[in-house]
Amino acid sequence: MAEIKSAIQLAMERTQGLVMDEKDKQSMAMKELASNVLTIFRRYRENLADDVEAEEQLDALKCGNETKRKIVLDLLGDEFEATEDISSLDRLFSFVRFVIDERSYRELKQIERSFADEVEKTKAGIKGRILKDLGEAGIGGDSVEPNVEVWPKWLEASSEIRLSFKRQIDEWKDKVGK
Repeated sequence: MAEIKSAIQLAMERTQGLVMDEKDKQSMAMKELASNVLTIFRRYRENLADDVEAEEQLDALKCGNETKRKIVLDLLGDEFEATEDISSLDRLFSFVRFVIDERSYRELKQIERSFADEVEKTKAGIKGRILKDLGEAGIGGDSVEPNVEVWPKWLEASSEIRLSFKRQIDEWKDKVGK
């Protein structure tokens, strides 16, 4: 009579000869660490963990400071690219300070301030042009408040600003990562 095997037995038979080499083990460990750091960051970003708790959780990770710094700096680049809301970047930059020295953090904050200033300056310029164009079309008054963020000129300009600051952050990361 034929033997009925469970799904686990079948899986074990099929994977019996597979072995993980040291490189694969390290890769898996790095992915797990990166996932843990991302989880800590998300809790911090959503105010589910305060500064002390987030820093303690980072310190508790079983890896060296260099590895931790590399993972957090990679997270900085990834999250900066993915984030649409500029105001939420403050939590991201604050999170990075847990793995870098004070001087490097001041440099990062200067980049952040420059970015915010450039965004506001560009937004104000585009708003002025929009109001001028609307005025020429006979639309004006105190109640006219254009939503700059949906205008094509703003989308194009903000994309260029983000790209420029992404390069600055990448240069800063390369300097700090050494």
